[in-house]
Amino acid sequence: MEVVVSSREIIKPSSPTPNHLKKLNFSLNDQYSTHYVSVLLFYSAQGDVDRFKQTNTSDRLKKSLSEILTQFYPLAGRIINNECIDCNDDGLEYLEARVPCPLSQLLGCPKADELNQLIPFSQKLSAVQVSLFDCGGIAIGVTISHTAGDASSLTAFINSWAATAKGANEIVPPKFGFDYLFPPRDVPTVSFGGGAVDYTQLPRFVGKRFIFDSSKLAALKSACADVERPTRVEVVTAFIYKCFLNTIRSRSSKPSVLSMPINLRGRMNPPLPPHSFGNLAIRLTSQPWPAEKEPELNCLVKQLRETIRKVNGGFVEKLQADNAELLFEHWKDWKKGIELSLTGDLNVLMVLICCRFPFYEADFGWGKPAWATRVNLYPSVSLVDTKDGEGVEAWVTLAEGDMTRFCSEPDLLDFSIENPPIHE
Repeated sequence: MEVVVSSREIIKPSSPTPNHLKKLNFSLNDQYSTHYVSVLLFYSAQGDVDRFKQTNTSDRLKKSLSEILTQFYPLAGRIINNECIDCNDDGLEYLEARVPCPLSQLLGCPKADELNQLIPFSQKLSAVQVSLFDCGGIAIGVTISHTAGDASSLTAFINSWAATAKGANEIVPPKFGFDYLFPPRDVPTVSFGGGAVDYTQLPRFVGKRFIFDSSKLAALKSACADVERPTRVEVVTAFIYKCFLNTIRSRSSKPSVLSMPINLRGRMNPPLPPHSFGNLAIRLTSQPWPAEKEPELNCLVKQLRETIRKVNGGFVEKLQADNAELLFEHWKDWKKGIELSLTGDLNVLMVLICCRFPFYEADFGWGKPAWATRVNLYPSVSLVDTKDGEGVEAWVTLAEGDMTRFCSEPDLLDFSIENPPIHE
């Protein structure tokens, strides 16, 4: 599949950002968030080849995008020296592309390298790519800099844009400015391969998709008899981590850890509103798992639960105390862990959990997505809901050799389904 970009333009807010909102200071979390966050939404033509070919579809998307940028104005700005966003209304990049195959071909057997062609990459803070398939279906890819916001922020932006395109009279405005909670520090720009990415220049990583439907989840939960009421996210995360540990221990004698962000919005005192826009999560890291220790699902679920339960009200208060000193130390430890992983002295499995994020609510006026997903650009795991909201879709991305060993795990396909087709 070869995607051909047919046009590029800059979409600016439909009205200028007021002067008193021109500068958005970074929080400490923003300074350490260096990658881009992306989501892909697919919409079926439902048998009508011309459903999205009419010019009013393109015009509607661009007009509503311009309108919603007046509320999400930092996404049309520019980063200044890892200190702030200059909300100067420069705009975001908007691409339109043609895909010379029917949507059903891609959905029949989704491949990570093909999906990557539908995700926009840009030097700007945000970008949108609308790709039209031969059958008339479309894909909408949205990318924002992680420096501006996290996955929850991206979800709010997409759904607000969709509601605007559909003609909603009122949109709940996002809330910005959380540097008062986690004050920034004088730190150098942090980079671990983040920033604008040219997908054609990536090392050889392989992404695989696995589905955990209700029957597979029930089997996984039954395998965790020693854990009280394990959740679907707990068992899927722990199971993938178990397969990862077995994969890594075949080639490395170094310990491994699992790293995952936890949303702080509902854990703050008082809780922050859901439409709070920014990097309002903390990346937790599990206790190291020795290479010589046999990984057991029960133990891994318990370890994961203990790690997450650390983030309670008292912990969050400590994060904010003393000019966010504890958070600063946390980020320095995280950075050290990443550096150790780059030298091979620590194996890190990064997991991004987007379950219960309402990607499937993004209705631009022609119905909800046939499929909503996200893929990884580097070794990591992304978890999202299946369309029915009951199952979990996992994209696992590993180095090519590791993926071969991962897929040979004896019980992998006992508890998951590898890349089943998606029905429009």
